[in-house]
Amino acid sequence: MEMEICGSWKSFDDYLGAMSSKYRVRTNNVRKKLQKTSIKRLTLAEVDQHYDRLEFLYKSVQQKSPIRLTQCSFLYLRNLLENMPDHVILEGYFEEGEMIAFLCGIKNGTSLEAHHIGIDYKYNKSHALYQNILYDFIEMAIEEKMQHVSFGRTAMEMKSTVGAVPVTYNAYIRFENRVVNSLICHFLPDEPAGDWVQRNPFK
Repeated sequence: MEMEICGSWKSFDDYLGAMSSKYRVRTNNVRKKLQKTSIKRLTLAEVDQHYDRLEFLYKSVQQKSPIRLTQCSFLYLRNLLENMPDHVILEGYFEEGEMIAFLCGIKNGTSLEAHHIGIDYKYNKSHALYQNILYDFIEMAIEEKMQHVSFGRTAMEMKSTVGAVPVTYNAYIRFENRVVNSLICHFLPDEPAGDWVQRNPFK
């Protein structure tokens, strides 16, 4: 799922202005759920300070993923930030001093990749965390003057409600084990799931 960022958008308000009134009202209601939540761009030192919590949030989302070919730890994202500080953005969401979510974006040329997120699911509904994170990726892309956001292939209907559309990608996966290589194609879908409805939030 990808979303094109209109060149005339200079702020999140411009994005809101491009929406139909129904979706604009919905978006404003979702954004209000984060009014008491502070969002902070994390330095490497702050990542190390909150490492255990970030690991918990990271694994909470990873365990819900429908496809997990490998198990990673948050150390992967921490090392990305350390080695590519000009390209990696990590932001933490704090409620009364406790981190309840994070997002990790990677600037890749003119594209912002929504690379990973972490969520404490006990706050997900009350704070609309997942949907607010999608909006924050869009706001980040506008601020960073990106041309589009790459959202990945999960939660397709939800992502379409913020303006993303499906894009076909080719993936190449190779394992060292030849038997696994010969079998893996039978376990991966050729096409994304069709049991969702494409939405269009724009006028």
